[in-house]
Amino acid sequence: MRVTVNNLTFAYTQKLVLNKISFSLKSGDFLTIHGKNGTGKSTLIKCFLKLLSVPDGSIYLDDVDINHLKVFKNIGYVPQKTEFNYEFPITVFE
Repeated sequence: MRVTVNNLTFAYTQKLVLNKISFSLKSGDFLTIHGKNGTGKSTLIKCFLKLLSVPDGSIYLDDVDINHLKVFKNIGYVPQKTEFNYEFPITVFE
């Protein structure tokens, strides 16, 4: 699978967090995303997963614009949480 990002730009209200980001990854490549709080790491992932719509730029999976894809298979997203509910009604085993 190839991933191509072209000039991806995203802002929350007046705060620009992604500014014309471009890169390509081919099958077998690894990418690390790191930075300080508020620098766009989670925003980039949310754009990939179509949890946020991309106003400027494009993201392609195997040369197909993600806006033309209906369902993502084999992709998981676990957002960071600072709180935990100990009364959550299931266990890891369940």
